[in-house]
Amino acid sequence: MNSENKIVKLAKTIWSIEANRRLFKDVVLFFIASLVFNYLYWWTNMNHWLFGPFSADVFSWFKNLAFQGTKFLCSVLPCLSFESIDTTLFFYDTANNGEKILSHVIEIAEDCSGIKQLAQWALIMILCRGNWKGKSIYFFVGCVLILLTNITRIYLLALIPGQEIALWDLCHLWIARPLMYIVIFFMWAFWIKHFANHKKTNK
Repeated sequence: MNSENKIVKLAKTIWSIEANRRLFKDVVLFFIASLVFNYLYWWTNMNHWLFGPFSADVFSWFKNLAFQGTKFLCSVLPCLSFESIDTTLFFYDTANNGEKILSHVIEIAEDCSGIKQLAQWALIMILCRGNWKGKSIYFFVGCVLILLTNITRIYLLALIPGQEIALWDLCHLWIARPLMYIVIFFMWAFWIKHFANHKKTNK
């Protein structure tokens, strides 16, 4: 009972500090925003009503951006020889006789465009504390980082040999995809730590 009292007393002490209460509310809002957004995205018609009649064009534009970025990295960084058709990349090994052998194929689909993470990032920033001018600037900086991360993760997946299907699935589902949300989390944490409480001072 004595240990329980100590725990309760410690909890009250922690909660009595305003900064701790703010941080708790920030964390709760972050996870609520993430859960609500993922529910809306996967279980409603969000893909289409998010951008109204421009939905197809928006998704196509971001898909092409991810494709062009990945294609650029494959052309300037170490990679198998490849060719592209529409938004699909075909990677080739070279046999001993010099013949090209298809290794694997990566198609950039709408879910690979990064637009889901951008929309989720927008909701998180709307709910964050801070002045709207600062949040707007930080939101666009975050968008650039998310798009660059998305292009980089697709490029890294392209480096996995075609015969390593199990490895590719593992990296795609459990490393590359969570990477996007890890980046979003750290951008949010950086905002909360360094900018959320920033106030203008009158000179």
